[in-house]
Amino acid sequence: MALAGLTRRLKSIRLVKSPEARSRTGQLFFMGRAFMSRGFTPLECYLYEFFLKSSATRDYVSRRWIENSFRPALNSRRYLKLLKNKLVFSRFYARKKLPVLGILGLFHPSFGFSVKGGGLKTGKDLKYLLQKIRTKRIVAKPPCSIGGKGMMVVEQVASGKLLDIQTEQEITFERLHERLLTDIATRQPREDSCTGYLLQPYLSPQPSLNPLKGRALNTLRIATLRDIDDNIYLDFGMIRIARPGAVTDNMHRGGMVASVEVNTGEISPVTYGFENETGPWLEKKPADLGSYFKKRLVPKWKQMTEMVKEFHSETPGLNSIGWDVTLSKHGPVVIEGNDNWDMIIAQVIEGGYLTPRRRKILSQYGVKLPGK
Repeated sequence: MALAGLTRRLKSIRLVKSPEARSRTGQLFFMGRAFMSRGFTPLECYLYEFFLKSSATRDYVSRRWIENSFRPALNSRRYLKLLKNKLVFSRFYARKKLPVLGILGLFHPSFGFSVKGGGLKTGKDLKYLLQKIRTKRIVAKPPCSIGGKGMMVVEQVASGKLLDIQTEQEITFERLHERLLTDIATRQPREDSCTGYLLQPYLSPQPSLNPLKGRALNTLRIATLRDIDDNIYLDFGMIRIARPGAVTDNMHRGGMVASVEVNTGEISPVTYGFENETGPWLEKKPADLGSYFKKRLVPKWKQMTEMVKEFHSETPGLNSIGWDVTLSKHGPVVIEGNDNWDMIIAQVIEGGYLTPRRRKILSQYGVKLPGK
């Protein structure tokens, strides 16, 4: 295992040749020192442009610090299921009458259920539910997966079959059942903390948040931070725009991101995405996402930020949360919350996380700050 980890790190070493960069030897030396002293991997050194002669690590944090110091101190393990299980998330906040996506049921061969009553365990149950609901398009997604893994969007068509929106191929109900079962039996036990498939009505992309006229639901990632006096601050904002042919806005499916100024909703002129859909190399893209929006502002931004603060105020034991927000025809809706809300990406597009205000709040929680 140790050898495999070392091999991965060696493969992630990229050296840059430019007048502004350190020498090749200097870059290697800097990577080694940054790893030993602060836990920065070669990938992080590249993403944060530590190869530049003018770079400094003081305000940046490594993934190791995020996982070992930041998240354990701010977010109690006791309450993490609220965020890590999409079914629990939806039921919890819906009972508080906060705007979340609706649920049709949970498909699982052992304990599946429909919210209207009855089981949702067999192919027959699945077909019965889909044929009975009013909406013809539904989203099927694993309740504990991240990054859009396993997610499908299907639509009932005149042939009596289903249209897989991602592949634009017709499939039978039996084929859908088989695909869900396969993912539940093989991938999910290896990668997810729970198994099953959450079935939800499809939420159509709203034109004001869909400038590329794609099929996917574009979202905002808005992080909030609570201090020990229960004051909740807007901590980070990012807009995500899907590739037109994709069914999700995840970067692993070609999505692009740009930073959003949390106090104004203004979108940064610099857009990022993965070099390829497997990641993890981020690069600047020629597109300017902000140019697609009037005055470069996210629509309904004030309503979105007020809403996520309300969500956070109702959330016990979790003090740093990244909320995925979108727009419906009735206004903003929260899709899910994340305790691991991509601080790495936040630092790539906004700079080092450790601003004076954040340092002060983290000190209140007794977090040992790096770089001191």
